[in-house]
Amino acid sequence: SVFGQQLRCHAEQVQEAFPESRIMRRLHAECYLGHPLRAAGGKALGIVAIVDVNPLAEVTLATSLISMTAARVSAEMERLESDKALLRSRERLELAVEGSQLALWDLNVSTSEVFLSDRWSSMLGEMPGPTVTTLRGLFASVHPEDQSSVDQAYRAAISGTLPFYEVTHRVMRSDGGFVWVRSHGKVSQRDDTGRALRLVGTNADVTREKTAVEEVARRERELR
Repeated sequence: SVFGQQLRCHAEQVQEAFPESRIMRRLHAECYLGHPLRAAGGKALGIVAIVDVNPLAEVTLATSLISMTAARVSAEMERLESDKALLRSRERLELAVEGSQLALWDLNVSTSEVFLSDRWSSMLGEMPGPTVTTLRGLFASVHPEDQSSVDQAYRAAISGTLPFYEVTHRVMRSDGGFVWVRSHGKVSQRDDTGRALRLVGTNADVTREKTAVEEVARRERELR
């Protein structure tokens, strides 16, 4: 077939070379240059091709250009497929935590972009809705006294020193007050070198729990 598994080039008379190809006849093709699209692992994604009613000039240049184009298109298609898989995974997680009063979060370690589900904005006293921010922006909302413990927990999880990201800390609400948050997560994706690519987890509002503990501690101090 003219649509093979590797680079195919017919600078002229492609219909004579493949008389059974209806597509070539329909396009009145004289030349054909095609390159397969493949994912990094070798999975076939499709094909990119040049078809013209005139003979192909500058074959070497055209072959070089289509090879570069195929590489870029393949990478973009693989990225889009990865994004779709990520979205499906995120939607499944949101369904799993719905009703549990947990906020789902998803960190792209490479870009530092963080997605947080509707519950997070509710915890902060804002209108419910998904939040997309950066790691730096999220860290800036952490109470100054808790930033060190949050940073240590994050670095330990990313490096693999600890299997999970676990920390309880305060985050500033929209009204200037603070909410106690228990955050739990895990690296869900690493590259071939072991570098963390994605960290996912949940946040729970434990303000009432922390307030109750502090109140008990206060009363115990008063009774001493």
